[in-house]
Amino acid sequence: MTAAPGSLGIRGTSSIVQRNSNFGTDAADIDFMRYALTAGSAYSLELIAGSMGMNVALYDSANTRMTSTSCSAGALCGLSVTPSISGTYFLRITPSSSVASGSYTLCMQANAFRCLTSTPTPTVTGTAKVAQTLTATPGAWGPAPVALAYQWYRRSAAGVNTAISGASAATYKVQAADVGFGIQVRVTGSRSGYTTVSKYSATTSTVIKASLTATPAPTITGTAKVNGTLTAVPGTWGPAPVTLAYQWYRRSAAGVNAAISGASAATYKVQAADVGFGIQVRVTGSKSGYTTVSKYSAGTGAITSG
Repeated sequence: MTAAPGSLGIRGTSSIVQRNSNFGTDAADIDFMRYALTAGSAYSLELIAGSMGMNVALYDSANTRMTSTSCSAGALCGLSVTPSISGTYFLRITPSSSVASGSYTLCMQANAFRCLTSTPTPTVTGTAKVAQTLTATPGAWGPAPVALAYQWYRRSAAGVNTAISGASAATYKVQAADVGFGIQVRVTGSRSGYTTVSKYSATTSTVIKASLTATPAPTITGTAKVNGTLTAVPGTWGPAPVTLAYQWYRRSAAGVNAAISGASAATYKVQAADVGFGIQVRVTGSKSGYTTVSKYSAGTGAITSG
């Protein structure tokens, strides 16, 4: 059995606890839960047994049994207690017979809250890529109706979750800020008179950058002679807006490009040093969350002196 002592606890009247636990093959296996209870407050416990019977008892710090019950396989049973002394109390859960394996669901709450009987783990569908939409599939919660709320998270490689502001719908459009993170969703089920439960999905693969959808090759207009002005026509890049950067080159007859220092505008005034070379321009498109792309124009004819 892997349950750890002290793995549950409530403080005051607002904390809610729900826990699933598994027993091994030995009927002597015992789970102990530790609670801090307040004198005069009424507490209710509800346990849903799995494939085996359960014995449940609550003890005070002096190991005096305060109340107990037995729960048959598949049944729902409960306890209630109003302690006269504030302090630490222990819940002892044992299987009533030797079984291969089994499980139970436990709710402990100040006031008479019940357990939701179906709280599935959500799944996420879609592609973990910028501009793509992810969808949370919550499963069927019960007993119906159960109100479901969503919160999406970025999850780092170190396992740290950060809530994404405003991401509280059943779908989420992946953003540039998500690149390098996994995405996870939390679904919270609530119903009046029942313990609220939150379940987390598995984390998606690491979000990757999207590809620009339009990256045309630029063209050059103008006169290819000294003191003439050449203009780069980049075409329409997308999805807009895309930031465009320019670099002009001298291109030799052998096809070797040499970047022209300082020539980084959309226009270029031809210089005497360009005579005998062709001129070519490179346009680079960049957008946050997208892979940067560079495209080259065809070269002009050889520059003449006039």
